[in-house]
Amino acid sequence: SLKLTHIWVRSDSQVLVRAIDRNRSSSELHRVLSDITGLTSSFIFCFFSFIPRNSNGPADALAKVCLANFVSSRL
Repeated sequence: SLKLTHIWVRSDSQVLVRAIDRNRSSSELHRVLSDITGLTSSFIFCFFSFIPRNSNGPADALAKVCLANFVSSRL
């Protein structure tokens, strides 16, 4: 609904970013990579890069709060 055409996704999962960059799948990442493929088809430009968790404190904290809220809403 925001009509974004370009996105840059940063992840603290080096394994995930490498799998995306190399277009390789593994049994552990199959579901996530499938979701990412669907996501990237919605954008003209989609870039993934690695960022260490200790350099990404605010986003990591926000993700943990969102996950906790999601889990508690499903109980």
